[in-house]
Amino acid sequence: MIEPVHGAQLVRVPGVGHVPMGDAPRLVSSLVLRFTARADRAARAVEVPGPVSGASRPA
Repeated sequence: MIEPVHGAQLVRVPGVGHVPMGDAPRLVSSLVLRFTARADRAARAVEVPGPVSGASRPA
């Protein structure tokens, strides 16, 4: 399941059942925020080419 998501990690959380956000909301949200912050930094590190000279902009 984690292979399709670049940078994903399996995190085992003891004492948490099938609804981890309900069982440990602060822990789960901190894990999600940590992952998304890492993904955001990685995305910002990739240079995105600017518009091509003479290209029209969508209306």
